[in-house]
Amino acid sequence: MMTKTNKPFHYYNDVVEFLKFYIKKNKKRVTLEYVLQDESIMAQAEDMMNRENESRRQRFRDNSNNNPQNLLAAQKASAELECWKIGWEVAHKNYKIWQQTDDYQKWVINKSNIMSENRNDPDSEWNKNMRISHLNSEAKRKSELENIKIANEHAHYNVTCPVCNKQGDAVVMPRHHFDNCTFDKVKELEVVNSIEDNHVFKNKNEIKDLFISSGFDLNYFGKYNIFDKYFRKLDPSKKTSGRCIKQKN
Repeated sequence: MMTKTNKPFHYYNDVVEFLKFYIKKNKKRVTLEYVLQDESIMAQAEDMMNRENESRRQRFRDNSNNNPQNLLAAQKASAELECWKIGWEVAHKNYKIWQQTDDYQKWVINKSNIMSENRNDPDSEWNKNMRISHLNSEAKRKSELENIKIANEHAHYNVTCPVCNKQGDAVVMPRHHFDNCTFDKVKELEVVNSIEDNHVFKNKNEIKDLFISSGFDLNYFGKYNIFDKYFRKLDPSKKTSGRCIKQKN
């Protein structure tokens, strides 16, 4: 078998492709698996592939050097790049020198005055373009808001949980219902039936603690409206929870 090396996988992939070509060209009756298992054949294939690649690179270099058009294009590109570098350096130095003169300061003040006039004149070309740009951006913003509104209208609709039969918004319901629904009717009734009919609770939290101690989740009491289904206030006029008692069946 081949020994492991640090050469990348694509290198051996190229060798395999070359071997396929070599086998087809020489019409030798050997399989690819046999070639890959034989280290000497793999070494020969690597050597042939390297020599073939080097030969192709040399032919490309010879063609490039012997072609006058290629030489002329390379010289032209090199000269243009050098001219661009020199021109940029000259322009940059001259600009730095100009910045130290009084003409530059006058030019800056003049540009600033022109901009101030354009801003203060409501009929200036600058203000007209700004108004058009603002209208276009405002129209785009309203269009985006309208698209969001339409998307929300289509996304929000009522659905019913098949486990607890509770209805709610399609966006919110999957958080605690459907696959995440923890509704357990049998366990609910076991807890409720274990409470005496005349037992008085101080408030809703005492009932909630009873359900939590029986193994229900913290949010189960409110999520499935346990109080409204099985309990009632002794004094309905009170806004706070107050004392509670179990409803009679």
